[in-house]
Amino acid sequence: MERSGSKLLIPDPLFCFVLRGKRLNMEDEQVFFMFLRCFLDDVDDFCVLFQPTFSVHVISSLACFIRRKLIRNRNYFEDLVPKYQLDEFKSHFRLGRSTFEVLLGVVVPTGYLPVHHISGRPIIDPAKQVLVALWMLATPECHRTVADRFDITLSSAHRCLHRVCKALIHVRRMFIRWPQGEAYYQAI
Repeated sequence: MERSGSKLLIPDPLFCFVLRGKRLNMEDEQVFFMFLRCFLDDVDDFCVLFQPTFSVHVISSLACFIRRKLIRNRNYFEDLVPKYQLDEFKSHFRLGRSTFEVLLGVVVPTGYLPVHHISGRPIIDPAKQVLVALWMLATPECHRTVADRFDITLSSAHRCLHRVCKALIHVRRMFIRWPQGEAYYQAI
């Protein structure tokens, strides 16, 4: 291993392959050494880590803690969406702003969208989650493009879509009524 300022460089090709050759920042370095302390008993074990025979699974599990810094559209939801004119909002999300507010008021109380920060990363604003889902349902764009537009991760975009769809399924009986009795025969 080699130190470069406050960065830690890992020369092992196997390790660099798993981490995509990136340098570790101070937070990642602390996680790395906590991981090593938990896994390895003595200095001899530490030397084993940088041998090609060391388990790729152990190194891969460590790579999960290291996040890449991606370039994304910043503040699209916070800055641009509120400035949309009514017709522009409707053309992007396929429903008007007032309908969106009603939808938000119906979907959030279902409990499918997190509204409080319990642990881990901060939550995504429920309004942003609903807009992400609407954008994905209204446009043919892929998850990656939508995640980039709304400045969230790919997995978060996927999770937003599923949460909002589950919430909509939960409240479907409020809006969808099948005809019964005489109305059923008239509909046929």
